[in-house]
Amino acid sequence: TFSGRPTRNARQRESVVLDRPKWTLPLNPVYVPRWEHPRVALPERGLLSRYAVTFKEGVFIHDGTTIRGLRLADGKPLWPVDDDPSQAERPGKIYPPFPTLPSTLPWTPVVGLPRFTTTVHEGRLYALLGPSVFTLPPGGHQASPTRLICLDLAQSEGRLEWFHTPEELFSGGWMVTGTPIAGGNRLYVPLVRTEPQIEVSVACLQADDGSKVWHRSIGQVLREPLRGRV
Repeated sequence: TFSGRPTRNARQRESVVLDRPKWTLPLNPVYVPRWEHPRVALPERGLLSRYAVTFKEGVFIHDGTTIRGLRLADGKPLWPVDDDPSQAERPGKIYPPFPTLPSTLPWTPVVGLPRFTTTVHEGRLYALLGPSVFTLPPGGHQASPTRLICLDLAQSEGRLEWFHTPEELFSGGWMVTGTPIAGGNRLYVPLVRTEPQIEVSVACLQADDGSKVWHRSIGQVLREPLRGRV
């Protein structure tokens, strides 16, 4: 008996096997055909490009173009969704609410790493949709369109609360390059611009509507590696 009481002798109905996945979800590989410069500090393979986050009974995955919400218990869609042909390929998709084309990286040299992450804070999910690498046309660096989004997980089953493009928030060619960090009622995002000189900065946004609070430059970076010139 358990604790001397027969009524507490619970029995597991199913056998428990440790170290066996409860469920799996296939994800398309993320491949970068060419780097601008050799990545000497990073291995060629094995780098994770997606990092899942959890909120209550759900797990959320960002693949660059869509956000998916699944049940932690069994991997099924977390919330009911409208009829969408892409649900067969991306089960549990909660954003965007329309079919999307698979993202492809350019066959030109790129700068940066493909990383698709999200932030969950006080019942909201924040993510940057779009490629996280820069292409290198003859005239300089160029980024693909991106969109900063906020989804309401606590009250509205992942519905869109607001979104902004970098052009709406920042002038002068600034581009958002990563997922926001949240603290209190503020978001903090990294930015970069490439003309006239590559420059990095950080901005603070209102968490409830994404409006800009302040924007500060951090400094300039080299366009080419020094390669022993120091």
